[in-house]
Amino acid sequence: MNRLKIALIGLMILLMASGGLFVAQRLRSAKPRGKPLSFLSTRADMGLKQIHLTEVKAGDRQWEIEAKSAQYFQEENLALLKEIKARIFSPDGRQFDIRGDRARINLQTRDVEIEGNIIAKSSDGYELRTESLKFIQASRKIMTKSPVVIKSPRFKLVGLGMVIDLDSQSFRLLNRVEVSEAR
Repeated sequence: MNRLKIALIGLMILLMASGGLFVAQRLRSAKPRGKPLSFLSTRADMGLKQIHLTEVKAGDRQWEIEAKSAQYFQEENLALLKEIKARIFSPDGRQFDIRGDRARINLQTRDVEIEGNIIAKSSDGYELRTESLKFIQASRKIMTKSPVVIKSPRFKLVGLGMVIDLDSQSFRLLNRVEVSEAR
């Protein structure tokens, strides 16, 4: 897999994390109105339902993110998102779709953890599947200890654990790596 494809997968995950941070910042600055929504934990300082945000820069859509719900916990400096869908638009016209069951965003460190049925797809045929991902802002690395499956139109990679270094644009599957032709 060439470095460009690795960088694109890393970029997809980083942009989703950025979208989650944007949602968290919106939650943080919003003023609560009325009583809390009943579907949210009463422990949360604030909650929103059915979020849809789009970032536009110079007239071009950068990304869109949807979440079924979001909760903000002021004391823990934490935002939780559920049933996340994100679409990232690249300048060259490609799109990247990312789905996950839930995300946990540490608003102080800007670290993001995504869990549950994670699927990231690019419009040029690449797909990444795993159960958990963690983006560490300080090191700009995306990692998981979970099984990972990466498919392209030509090959399939399977492994246990993964590290993507966004600065060096490197990618490693850590254990039990298998490569096969696409089916």
